[in-house]
Amino acid sequence: MKVSVYIPCFNGARHIAQCIASLLAQSHAPDEIVVVDDGSADDSAKIADTYPVKLVRHDCNMGLATARNTGISATSGDIVASIDADCFASRDWLERLARTLERNPHVVGVAGCPVEGNRRRLADRWRMHHMPQNHGTKLVVNPPFLHGANTALRRTAPEAVNGYNTAFRTNGEDFDLCFRMRKILPDRHLIYDPRPKVTHMREDTVASVIRARFRYLFYSQAIYTPYDSLPRLRSRLAQIARINWRSIVWDLRKGSAALAMVSVGCLVYSAVMQVGEYARCRRARAPKPSAPASGESAGESAA
Repeated sequence: MKVSVYIPCFNGARHIAQCIASLLAQSHAPDEIVVVDDGSADDSAKIADTYPVKLVRHDCNMGLATARNTGISATSGDIVASIDADCFASRDWLERLARTLERNPHVVGVAGCPVEGNRRRLADRWRMHHMPQNHGTKLVVNPPFLHGANTALRRTAPEAVNGYNTAFRTNGEDFDLCFRMRKILPDRHLIYDPRPKVTHMREDTVASVIRARFRYLFYSQAIYTPYDSLPRLRSRLAQIARINWRSIVWDLRKGSAALAMVSVGCLVYSAVMQVGEYARCRRARAPKPSAPASGESAGESAA
C-alpha cells in the first residue's frame, strides 16, 4: 500500500526542519511527504522548501481542519499519516502505524503516543499532566478519538465523511472526525497503539496554556451546541467547576501549589469566557429593530 505523510504547519519555523528530517529517516520511508503551510508569517515555507517534500501554501491562515483537508487532498497514498509541525517522529513511527492498517482490514485509523519534549517550564509540566494527547501505555481498541498529531488513516475513511469540519480552526477537529466516522462506518475500528511515538516540542506560557485549556475542553461544544440559553450556561459553568476542581485537587495531592494555581487560573478564565460567549450569542440572537415605514418621519412616529 502506498503511504503518504502530511504536516499541517502554521508559524512552525522553529521545528519544521526537525520534523521533516525525522520523516526522511524513517525505517519505512514514506512514498511522499506534503507540507501544508497555512498562511505562516515566519520562514516555515522557506525552510520546508529546502527538503524533498511537496509544499502546498494557503494565502492566509485558514485553520487546522482546512489544513488537514488540504493535506489529504494533496497526497495520493492509500494510507495517509499526519504529524504536527512541532513534533518529530521515532524511527519506527510510520512502520508501526502502516503495519497496523495493512494487517487489519477492518481498522480505518490508528494513532500513536505523543510524548512531551519540554518539561522545564511550569506551563509545560501542567499541560503534560492535564492535557495529555494520548490514551495511556496500553493498546486501546476504539478509543474516544485519535489525536491528529500522530495518526494514520485509510484514505477512504475521512473521504466517507467529507473530511474534517472546517469550523474547527485550532483544535477539536480530530474528535469531530472520529465521531462522524463512527456513525458512518460502525463496523470499522480505530486503534490506539502507544508504540509509534512522536515527541511534541510545544512550549507554553501560563497564559497560553490557560487559553489552550479552554479551547481544548469547550471549543467543540460551542460549535455543536451554541450558548443560547441560561440553563445551558449554568450547566457548562458547573462542568467547568467540576473539571478544574479535579485538576486543583490532583495538583495539591502531588504537593504542587504552583500547578494548582495554574488550574485555578483555568477555572477563572474558562468561567469568564463562557459568560462572555453567552452574552455574545444573546446579542446575536436579539431581534433587530424594524426600520420605519417608507415616508414615516421620526416626528410622525412619535406622534
